[in-house]
Amino acid sequence: MSLRIVLHPGPCFDEYTFHLANVLAEDLAVGLALARRQIPRFQKWLHPSITVLPYRRPRRRHVWGFLEMYRLARKVRAFGADILHVQGFGLWESVLARMARPIPLVNTVHDPINHIDYRTPLNNFLLRDMVRQAQGWVVHSPGMKALLLQHHRGVDPPRVAIHPLGPYTYYRYLAPSPLPTRRPEVLFFGELRLNKGVDLLIQAFARIAPQAPRWRLIIAGRGRIPPKTQPILEGLIRQGRAELHNRFIPDEEAARRFAQAGIVALPYRHGTQSSVLAVAAALEAPVLATPVGTLGETLRHEEEAFFVSPGDETALAEGLLDLIQRPRLRAQLGQRLARYAHEVWGWERAAQALLPLYTTLVEAHGRP
Repeated sequence: MSLRIVLHPGPCFDEYTFHLANVLAEDLAVGLALARRQIPRFQKWLHPSITVLPYRRPRRRHVWGFLEMYRLARKVRAFGADILHVQGFGLWESVLARMARPIPLVNTVHDPINHIDYRTPLNNFLLRDMVRQAQGWVVHSPGMKALLLQHHRGVDPPRVAIHPLGPYTYYRYLAPSPLPTRRPEVLFFGELRLNKGVDLLIQAFARIAPQAPRWRLIIAGRGRIPPKTQPILEGLIRQGRAELHNRFIPDEEAARRFAQAGIVALPYRHGTQSSVLAVAAALEAPVLATPVGTLGETLRHEEEAFFVSPGDETALAEGLLDLIQRPRLRAQLGQRLARYAHEVWGWERAAQALLPLYTTLVEAHGRP
C-alpha cells in the first residue's frame, strides 16, 4: 500500500503512538513526529522503516511554538503525508493541524469528555476544536463512540474507527526476564489527580492495613496528595506501610514496579480509558479497578480484573482486602488480562481498524 501517514503523539500519548507507529509500519510509510527529548527513549525499539520527524515540544506559554509548528508542518509536507494522525488535543496540536492543511486530519479522541479535574474553558475549547478540525476520528470502544457523537457536533459516524487500547509491550522489553515473584504491594501509578481516586485508595488501605500486615501501599507519580488524606499517608509511611515517590518515574523503574506489584489499583472516580491498564496487561499484573469508561465495557469482574464501585471508599477497602486474601485469584487475573490483551486488544486490530479509515479519507480528498 502506498499511503504515507504521519503520526503525532499529542501532549501525552507517546507510548500509544510508539506502538501504533510500529504496527502501521508493516503496511504503510510512516513518519513519526517525536519531541527531541523522546527520541533516545524510543529509537532503539522503532520499526526500521519509520521516518522520525524531530521537533521541540513547546509549553503553552512558549510563543516560539508557532514557529516550531510551522517547521513541523513543513516536515509533514516534505514527507509527502496523505494523512496527519494526531493523538488527543492541545494548543500546539490545534495550531499544527491548521498549518498542515489541506492534508486530511485524523484525531484519536482518547477522552470524548474531559476528566472532572481537567474541565477548564481552555481545555474544553481545545478538545472541541481538535474534534471539529478532523475529517476522521478514532475511539477505543463503542461506548466511547456514543459519547463522541453525543457531545460533539459534525462527527460523521462512518468515519469513526474503533480499536481497543493495546498492551504497552514497550515496558515488557524493559522489565526483568523472567518476571520476578510478586511482592505484597498495592501500586498506584500515574498522575495524582482527583479523578484517579488516590485519596480514596489511601483511606481504604489505611482501613484494611491491620488485617493485611505484610502489605504496603506504593504511590508513584507526580501531583498533589489531597490535604485531607496527607496525614493518613504520612502515618502509613512512618509505620513502614507506604511509600510515596512524588516525581517523574523513569521507564525502567516503572517496568520494575509493575512487574513486582501484587495488585495494581485503578480506583478511578471518572475515566474513559487507562494507559496504566495497558502497562499492567503487558506485565501480567493483577488489576483492581472501577468499571468506568472502557474498563467496565471491555473487562469482566474476576476474569480480567477485580471491580469495585467508583467513588466508594468502603467498597474499595472491602474489595482490596478480598483480593489480598485470594492469592490464586490474583495470579489468574494477571494471566487472563495479559492473554486477553494479546488476543483481543492486539495492535494488529488497530491497524485493521485504521487502514480502511485512512483509505476512505485519502480517496475523499481526491487521491485514488
